[in-house]
Amino acid sequence: TSLEMLAERYSHFVFDCVGVLFHSHDEIGQAFAALRYLQSMGRQVYVFTNATTRTREVLAEKLWKDHQYDGLPLENIYTASYLTAMYLRDKLQAGESAFIIGEDGFKDELMNFGVKVANREFDERSSMSVTQLLDLEIDESVKAVIVGTDFRLNMHKMALASLYINNGAELIGTNIDRNDGKVRLRPSGGSLTRLVEMGSGMSSSLLG
Repeated sequence: TSLEMLAERYSHFVFDCVGVLFHSHDEIGQAFAALRYLQSMGRQVYVFTNATTRTREVLAEKLWKDHQYDGLPLENIYTASYLTAMYLRDKLQAGESAFIIGEDGFKDELMNFGVKVANREFDERSSMSVTQLLDLEIDESVKAVIVGTDFRLNMHKMALASLYINNGAELIGTNIDRNDGKVRLRPSGGSLTRLVEMGSGMSSSLLG
């Protein structure tokens, strides 16, 4: 078969997750049977995703729970949140922090690597008036603003992100996808990054 021919020719295989291996909870074709076959042939298998909503550990748990697949060590799983964590771990100096537009799983992955996250509990409130913005004390430790998928994006986070960026923080996007979903499209990380770019007047660099 074509898979057998590829296994004979190559020693390392890289797969995207969403849209290649699975959609939501549904396996695409016999994707995981293919992974198992390649590993049975002694081939190295890696999975990549530009999603930032989960830690690598949680993604590994999803592969087992949804597809009974547990064949990958963590070092063979690459997510945009993991790559961002490695980048910030090397870039930020002692005492410096990052402000995150993203889900808790993203923040957890960063903190797993010792990255200081500047988000506070009250940043989840939905609004920010002009008066509140003018009275807000800037956290001078914030040297990076990172944008991933955030299902609770609001004006408060947007205003803070713009404030930090215009105070010198680097703007980093983790995903260029405009939307996701099959039937009803939902804005994804790329759309949110573009929104922050427009709001702050600054361009982003890209990780993931």
